[in-house]
Order: sequence, then structure tokens, then C-alpha cells
Amino acid sequence: MDLRAELEKILHDVGPENIWRSVYDNENVLLADGIAEMSDARPQDISTVDFQGKTVLDLGCNFGFYSFLAKRLGARKVVGLDIDDQVIKGCQLLKAMHAVQDVYFYTADLVNPNLPGPFDIGMLINYIGRNQVRKPITKVLDGVERVSLSTMIISLAYSYNIAKHLDGHAENL
Repeated sequence: MDLRAELEKILHDVGPENIWRSVYDNENVLLADGIAEMSDARPQDISTVDFQGKTVLDLGCNFGFYSFLAKRLGARKVVGLDIDDQVIKGCQLLKAMHAVQDVYFYTADLVNPNLPGPFDIGMLINYIGRNQVRKPITKVLDGVERVSLSTMIISLAYSYNIAKHLDGHAENL
């Protein structure tokens, strides 16, 4: 199976409800729409950060949108972490498709205090989703602070739809 076919299978298996940012192949062909509004993505805000020659940790990277953006903006090394094994496999396929160097993806539970590091920049972008809402966010924030040497980029979406983004009903949260 070629890289694109393998990635398309992962995107299908993961399901559109778990893809936060749109995913494109190396020819800029859309493979999957993301469920987050691009106004929530705010890449224009990220582009004001000096990534040149820096090391970056992207916590909750999903399919690597911000990991790859940090690399394009000059990061020396980027590590993306996500809790979903299939998502990380998808990131690794995207890395191979785009022939990107010095970007690495690993499966990790971000509440685990054994995060790698340190890094110049820690990113936690639009972090809260169905996998994280029940976990203590303060532990995750402490973790990103602990591994960030100079800059932390932390954002949440403007709003979350409980049924769409958080997979449930308010009483279950």
C-alpha cells in the first residue's frame, strides 16, 4: 500500500470527528476536512513567534498541523505528541509524504508527568477535546510549563459544542 492510500485509510478509520485541522497531501490535495474552524487555528498568531533555530514540543498535535507549521517557520527540531496511536501513525506518513526532516511524532498521554524536554517552545493549541475534557488540565499546563525554556503557546477554541467536540452530554463531563 502506498503512503497516500495508507494515510487515507487511517483518516477514514480515525473518523472525521477526530480530525481537528484539514489534512493535505504533498501535492496540496485535501485528504480530510478538519472539524475546527480556521478562525480557531490562528496560524497568523503563531507566525509572529520566532521559531528560527528553536526546539518545539507540540502537545496534543493531532495530525501535525502546527508541528509542520513550526518547522516551516524555521524550527530546528519539532516533537509532536498525541494520545491516539493511529493519529501518530498518520503524522509519520505525512512527514514521509512531505519529506520533512527533524519533525518527530510519538504517542503520549499528556497528563503523564514524564514529558520529554526541555524545549525552547511548548505549544498546547486548542487542546481540549473529547479525550482530554475529563483529565486535569492543570497537570497538562504544569507539564508544558516544565518543558518550555522560553515560550509557551497555549490556546483554546472560542467555543466547544458538547455533542460535536466533547462527545457527550454536559452531565457526563
